[in-house]
Amino acid sequence: MIKYFSKMTVVKTCLMFFQAVFFSTAISAQDSALINLELGLNELVYDVSRTIVTIEASEPIYPHNSVINSNEAVYSVISTGLVYDTSGYIIAPAEAVSKYASIFVSFDDKTVSAKTVAIDYQNGIALLKMKNPYGWPVKLKAQSGCAGQMILAIGNAYGLRATPVIGFCAGYRPDGMMQFSASFTPSSQGGGLFSMDGKLLGIITDQIGNNSEIGLAVPAYKLPEIVNFLIVNGNRFAGYLGLVTREIEISPPIKVQMPTSSAHISMASMKSSLEISHGLLVEKVAPHSPSYKAGLRRGDLLFQANGLSIDNPLEFADFIRKTSPGTKLKFDFLRHNAIYQVEVSVGKQEQNLIVSSSPKGSDADMLIDSILKELEQIKQNTKTLENRLKQLRQ
Repeated sequence: MIKYFSKMTVVKTCLMFFQAVFFSTAISAQDSALINLELGLNELVYDVSRTIVTIEASEPIYPHNSVINSNEAVYSVISTGLVYDTSGYIIAPAEAVSKYASIFVSFDDKTVSAKTVAIDYQNGIALLKMKNPYGWPVKLKAQSGCAGQMILAIGNAYGLRATPVIGFCAGYRPDGMMQFSASFTPSSQGGGLFSMDGKLLGIITDQIGNNSEIGLAVPAYKLPEIVNFLIVNGNRFAGYLGLVTREIEISPPIKVQMPTSSAHISMASMKSSLEISHGLLVEKVAPHSPSYKAGLRRGDLLFQANGLSIDNPLEFADFIRKTSPGTKLKFDFLRHNAIYQVEVSVGKQEQNLIVSSSPKGSDADMLIDSILKELEQIKQNTKTLENRLKQLRQ
């Protein structure tokens, strides 16, 4: 019996030792995985942050009935830029630098002046040139798809040059823009969306509606063509019609008769009738715009442009934006159950940064709202990491 209990004691001791070693190894492996994940993210953020610069564009504010002097106030716009190459070219958001004569680029403790080389109004991108090059050129991702891919959004936020946020790419829209979900601020525009291997997927240019967590970006694979065009040709202007449209589908299709001629609008075709099942409903026509001058009005249903069907507002807007100013387009449209055709000369659209003289709220209220949003985002990120840690420890 003494020998028996001695053997059992040895067996139990061995089991306890094995369990201690096994679980300590498992926990160590989990901790190691988290540490490696953290180190990997830190390295990624450090690498891509070296391509990020802060852009400050400003202009004097001239008081009414006062003498201009060197101590006058200035209006400044803060945004983000990306170092394109070693020669000093910077990619910036057009909206933040157009119409501003004074532009400065900051990288850590260095600040240098820059000038606008040219602006691509079709894509909302400006090309700047620094007086003295700083930073590291961004690496471009040569791909045209990213749906569901994890991204790192990084740009200026609340005075910090490179603030990182994890998000996801939703995919490409019909107008060719990249849509993504990640928390960002207005000063983040011009910042980058990076893949987990540190290459640029897109440039942040705008947000959707008032949602600061759903944004739009110009795909990185378009940059070489854009930069080359701007260097060689200068500004690239966008087409403009002055229309706001909405997609509409008619089921069952309606049959309409050909109209009588008008002083401003002529007949579209010699067919006695036509069936229309879809098109773009005109919701707004800007006063004195090319569309207004041509005779288009609210309530008209556009269904053809130069003989081609149109039924997607995003694709239509992209088509107009990329049409050269001065081009003449023929639109077939429905008005009061009759078909008409009108010729519109495409105008020139330039983005203008509009400074509101009556802000929606006080600076303090806006700052508080922004801080609360950031705190909520931090809470969500912390909860996600805690859940991940629990999964690794199971």
